[in-house]
Amino acid sequence: MLPSINAEVTRVEMTTDSKDAHAKFVIKVSSNSDGYNAFHVRRRFKQFEALHLSLSKQFNGLPSLPGKGSTISMLSMGQDSTALAEGRKEGLTGYLRTLLVDPAVGKADDLVQFLEISSATELFGRLHEKDTQFTFNLAAKDEEIEKMRINLQETNKDRSSARASLARVQEDLDESRRRADALAAKLEASEEALAVTTRARDEARTAAERAQKEVADLDAARTALRSDLDATERRARDAAAAADIELATTRSEAAAAAERARAACEAIEAKAAAAASDASDARAELAVAQLEVRESRSIAEEARAESDRAIKETEEARAARSVAEEAAMAAAEETAAATRAMAAAEEAKGIAEVRARVAEEASTISSFAAEAAEEAAKRAAELTTTVADLESALASERAGRREEVAAAEARDAALQGELLAARDEHRALLVSQASHTHEVGEAEAALRKAVGSLEGERDHWKGAHDTLLGELRALRDEGESARRDSTDEVQTLRRRLEAAEQAVVAADRKAEAHARRTAEETERAERLSQVQTPGSPELGATPAATPLGSVRSGASSPLGAVLPSPAQALDALSVAIPSAMRQSGEGHWSYCVAVGCGGVTYRVLKRYSDFKRTHERMLTSGVAARWMGAFPALPPKRGWSTQDERFAERRRGELQAYLAALVSEPETRACAELQGFLELGLLLRRDQREG
Repeated sequence: MLPSINAEVTRVEMTTDSKDAHAKFVIKVSSNSDGYNAFHVRRRFKQFEALHLSLSKQFNGLPSLPGKGSTISMLSMGQDSTALAEGRKEGLTGYLRTLLVDPAVGKADDLVQFLEISSATELFGRLHEKDTQFTFNLAAKDEEIEKMRINLQETNKDRSSARASLARVQEDLDESRRRADALAAKLEASEEALAVTTRARDEARTAAERAQKEVADLDAARTALRSDLDATERRARDAAAAADIELATTRSEAAAAAERARAACEAIEAKAAAAASDASDARAELAVAQLEVRESRSIAEEARAESDRAIKETEEARAARSVAEEAAMAAAEETAAATRAMAAAEEAKGIAEVRARVAEEASTISSFAAEAAEEAAKRAAELTTTVADLESALASERAGRREEVAAAEARDAALQGELLAARDEHRALLVSQASHTHEVGEAEAALRKAVGSLEGERDHWKGAHDTLLGELRALRDEGESARRDSTDEVQTLRRRLEAAEQAVVAADRKAEAHARRTAEETERAERLSQVQTPGSPELGATPAATPLGSVRSGASSPLGAVLPSPAQALDALSVAIPSAMRQSGEGHWSYCVAVGCGGVTYRVLKRYSDFKRTHERMLTSGVAARWMGAFPALPPKRGWSTQDERFAERRRGELQAYLAALVSEPETRACAELQGFLELGLLLRRDQREG
């Protein structure tokens, strides 16, 4: 059953053309069951009067039209004209609603043509059918969503199991890697052991070679040591013989020097004894001379003192022995001096006059005697020092010779010890070499055995390592394959999940849109119930109006067909102007524009001014600037005197060509100005809400 129709005057459009200034009322025609589906028609007040006049001839008890005012007075009123237009708009809305709720008047052909209900009824029928189909589709979508949610849960379970399988495969792969690492560590340890064994064998060989070289070096050292020992023995014997000869010579020289010193000492002692006796005689003679020559007593006393000192020095020289020879000479000189002094005293006896001179001579002799005694003491000390030096030199030389002999003997003993130690070491080396040679042989045999065992073990571990590497590669390939499969499965599940979520979101949006439409329908029904009179029938009982054959054109698809999307509807857009009409009392022509969009065909009436306004809006909005090539030109305007039927037919063809040029370009089809002119907003908004 087709929905009932509602009409409402939404606004008033004022035309300020000086030749034809008038007001047009924009009427919104919608479905009571689907309030958001609507289209608009524009009618002048005189068209309302013509409709009222026509319906009054057919029906009685029609409501009256609101009062008419002149357009000039409305324009001159300025701001008050808005209030007047609003009052008339509400009156005309009530008038139309009263006509539509009447079951007989609502089906009148004049009212159907006035509101273009023929095309609208078909459109609303399709939309109502589409709403019904949408309800069924929504229920099916809900079932699909529920199925998708179940599938999503199963997919999550599968994904969890896949993750668990992947984790197990990863654990197996890790375990295989650990085994491979352990085997690799064992292989490295075996290789290191082999390397250590190889190094030990090389070191053993090197040690054997070094031991052989040391044995050869010891033999050469032993030979050199023997030669050095023989040479040292020869040098020691020669040095001992030379030392003995030199010692004997030194001893003989020392003995001869001692004999000479002893003889000199004895001669010095004899001379000292003679000098002592001569001194005593001289002292006696000097005493006699002192008695005789009292005047020279002092000189004699001094001479006596000098003599005493000389005697004392002589005794000291005798005690010194080392200066005996020179002391004797000094004593002899002193004796001669004493003799001269005594002669001088004797001469003084006889010659008294020369006493002073004799005293002076005695004093001189005494000084000479003291000097001689000092010189004799010095010479005796020097001789003693020389003898001591000779003895110390002889003793030191003897000690040095003894030390040299002892050192030579010590060196000989050390060389003998070294020779014995070298012989012992050589014997020990020979024994050690024999033992080491045996050990080296055993070590080489053990090393060869160990090398063979290690090579076998290496081959074994190498084979095991290759096997494990193959298993590891197989496990890696299996893990990579499982990972890729799980990744692909996860991506597939993720895509399905995203599609399910998008479907859920779309279903939620459609449910919200359906809820909004239901609320609008409820509100629309409430408003419509307020407008109905107490005795009028319900709107839902209004039968579908029979469309006029003169207004329909073209075949339409079945009511159950699904309307296309906005893009598909615009791509399939077609326009034509099959006819032009002029109603009684009107001086202008209206062109019937047939619009085909997505299987729906309807017609709208447009005046030339509507074409001109739309053309100017497209020029202003920049659509013409984006046009590829020259923008289509609107046919020029003509005066009323030339607007006969031939003019209308020619203008119809020009306007049809103009619309066809506009519709041919996607840029123009998508502009809001052309869509508003063709009243495509109903279909496009409907499709956009569903999308």
